[in-house]
Amino acid sequence: MVSKKNKNPSQRITYSEDVMNGRALLYLKEDFSPYYYLRMWVPSEGQHVKKSLKTKDLDLARQSAEQEVLDILQDIRSGKQVFGITLGQLVEKYLAKRAEDVALNEKTKGQEGITAERLGTIRSQLNALLRLKSSLTKLSEFDAYSLFEYRQMRFKQNPDISLVTIRNEIATIGAMFKFAYPKYTNIPKMEFREIKITAQMKKEMRRDTFSLEEMRRITRYFRTWVSKKECPDPVERVNRQFLRDYFLILTNTCLRTGELKQLRWSDVKKLEPATNEGGLDVQLITLVVRPETTKTRNERTVVSRGGEYFKRVRTYSKFLEQDDYIFPNSKGTNPIDERMMYALWDDLMVKTGFPNHRERKLSFYSLRHYAITDRLRDLSIWEVSKLAGTGVQYIQDHYGHFLEEDAKIAALKYSRRPSVSVPDGVQWD
Repeated sequence: MVSKKNKNPSQRITYSEDVMNGRALLYLKEDFSPYYYLRMWVPSEGQHVKKSLKTKDLDLARQSAEQEVLDILQDIRSGKQVFGITLGQLVEKYLAKRAEDVALNEKTKGQEGITAERLGTIRSQLNALLRLKSSLTKLSEFDAYSLFEYRQMRFKQNPDISLVTIRNEIATIGAMFKFAYPKYTNIPKMEFREIKITAQMKKEMRRDTFSLEEMRRITRYFRTWVSKKECPDPVERVNRQFLRDYFLILTNTCLRTGELKQLRWSDVKKLEPATNEGGLDVQLITLVVRPETTKTRNERTVVSRGGEYFKRVRTYSKFLEQDDYIFPNSKGTNPIDERMMYALWDDLMVKTGFPNHRERKLSFYSLRHYAITDRLRDLSIWEVSKLAGTGVQYIQDHYGHFLEEDAKIAALKYSRRPSVSVPDGVQWD
């Protein structure tokens, strides 16, 4: 090794020498610290590693410096990031990785990867973590038990949050830290206090849905809600029209919200008039739900009433090409914006007499519950299972109790929904 006397007093380095043929520098700054230091350039990250060797003895410093250099080189060869990243950076890297899974899902038609809807859920769950822990927190500050009391942390932040929500967040956070090891962190597994959810708790945490009378109240108000008198702003009026038909399609087709959001005009295969058992004219719609957009990864064909709502969308939407989303954002490049839809949902709920809709857990997903319950009055469980894309046992376990409440109404074998008037001359390819 070559010893060097510092020629630049302003650097305050009083002694230095090369380590392992110039791979790093061992140096001493007596006016700053009595201990020897190591400095090594990491080209892949564009930074110097600077580390105290915690010894005043030169021979011991040389041994420690060589070992540190070997450890750093091993980390570089294994692809591990030498410099610690922040929690926010880890979240960004993990979301980018899961975005690749969305692309894979589309490429393999649902055989691998995750749906775009699932990615949105993951993003929301990790945002909950970032509300508890600053995005600027270094990963090096975490140990395996830093989030052990995550449940209590979330309850303190939001006393009304459900245990199921917390449990799902924990699963996502655990998966993210598993992704981070060993490249970004030395923690192989993040530990959490176990959450036990009993059958009674599951029953209490079921999402609420609408009664027949409540649904009639909402649908009767739609005509006023989308009127020019009630909503003079043309942009918001179109958004309200989208929400109205989004709402009505969900209550008729039993689609999941993610399936409907990602539905394109090319997925609409047939629209035909029909007459139901009660003698009412209806429009039957035939849809193909692509496997990459559905939770079960299985393609299914949906034949349902409610085709008049799809036809009505074509009277005001600007995006009618085969590859366009039926419910697009303002530019037509992506599905409709969820934040905008929920802002309108809140307005609709309040104006139709549901100021406690959040306490009742009424959301767009409640409309799928309503649709399945409604169809169980007319169809067998097997038929509803096929329409909704879920198992027969799941239908029995989660929807049987609704039929008990509506036993008398269940005897009615036809829908009492009013028909929808659609202007003549609507283009339908």
